[in-house]
Amino acid sequence: PDVYVTDIRFFKYSVPDATINKYSCETSIDEGHPYYMFLAGYWPANDGQGDIIRDLGPRGRDFKLTGNYQWENFNDLICPPSAGFLGLFVPQTIDIPVQIVTWFKIPSKQNWDLDGRVWLDQ
Repeated sequence: PDVYVTDIRFFKYSVPDATINKYSCETSIDEGHPYYMFLAGYWPANDGQGDIIRDLGPRGRDFKLTGNYQWENFNDLICPPSAGFLGLFVPQTIDIPVQIVTWFKIPSKQNWDLDGRVWLDQ
C-alpha cells in the first residue's frame, strides 16, 4: 500500500479510547503516560535512513524494512496546536530584529543577545 507510517505503539494492555484520544497528538511517549508500564514496543519511525525502524520501547525489537520503500520528512501538522501554544507558530515582536539582520545577511554576534527566531531566510 501507499501509506505514511510513523509513531507505532504496541501495548500489552487494552488502552481505553479516552486515553488514546488524549495522547493521540503526542509525538513521543515517556514514563508520564498512564500506560507506559504496559508498553511492548515503540517505533517512532523517524530514523530517516537505512532499512531499520528502531524500537525505542523496552524490548528493543527493531523492524527491518524490505521491498520498495522511501524515507520522507513528514512535517505536516496532523493535530492542531492548543490555543495556549499558538504563539509558537507565528512570528512575535522579538523575532523582527533577528529576521531583519538575517535578510541583510549580517552575521549576528552572541553578545547581541537576540532572542528572536528566523522565520524566512530568503
